[in-house]
Amino acid sequence: MEAVLLDWAMSHLAGVPAPSPEETLERLINEMLVLRAAPPLPEPGPDEVEAQIEALETTWGVTEEQVAATLGEVGLNRKSLERSIARLLRVQRAQAILESQGTPIQKWLAQERARARVVIYREQLRVRFRFPTPVITPTP
Repeated sequence: MEAVLLDWAMSHLAGVPAPSPEETLERLINEMLVLRAAPPLPEPGPDEVEAQIEALETTWGVTEEQVAATLGEVGLNRKSLERSIARLLRVQRAQAILESQGTPIQKWLAQERARARVVIYREQLRVRFRFPTPVITPTP
């Protein structure tokens, strides 16, 4: 559920439509497959995570306070964002390793998804998420 809420908050800050819960689930499955295929990777350091968050804030045209407020609207905090960004950085590294070995990621993912046994409890996806009405707009 945290991933869905984070996707909503980040999409809201970026000014783009949020992915559906099903799309978030599909992304998480793909990320897990990529992480499992790559060699063990070290966790990104706090400075690297912070630099990525600052880059996103700059790209989105928002302040740290706006990010905190948006996260708070859905019951999340900065630590949630930091965990998500650290995972994103690990997935990007893992994908880069696979690509450097000549793995065509999209084709490989399709093959892995076909081979993997993924059980989705559809009733869990039917949870209704109530997102706040947007009150924060990016600064010009």
